[in-house]
Amino acid sequence: MSIIVFFAGNVFLGAASLIWELTPEPKKFSVFAAAFGNIVGPFYAALAFGGLIWTIHIQQRESTETREQLAKAARVQGAQVKAARDSARLIAMTALVNYYQPRTSDAFGGAISSEAKRKVPEIVQKIEGLLTEIENQRDSEE
Repeated sequence: MSIIVFFAGNVFLGAASLIWELTPEPKKFSVFAAAFGNIVGPFYAALAFGGLIWTIHIQQRESTETREQLAKAARVQGAQVKAARDSARLIAMTALVNYYQPRTSDAFGGAISSEAKRKVPEIVQKIEGLLTEIENQRDSEE
């Protein structure tokens, strides 16, 4: 766009210099130059205003696209945080199962802790519930 404006300005200036060379009287040229300025000036002003409006339009469109990308990134980050939290809960529950599992077997000479017997099924049930919840969330997100 600016190349066209530049080219048109050079054509007009070339025409003006040609008229200057062909005009024997500078007064006639000054009248032509004033008329030329009155025609070309508003044209250039309109082009500049159009360029300003176009620039604002482009900036608004890019701003909207940026907002959409940031919102998408925030959703993905939220999902990652939730997955990390679920993973940490599973690891903690697995550690509890691993802690209580040997205490429920006869490996320690038959001394089975009643608390361990009670806690292991409860913890396993929580792990299964958490796994089901995670699977349901993944299914709903897809």
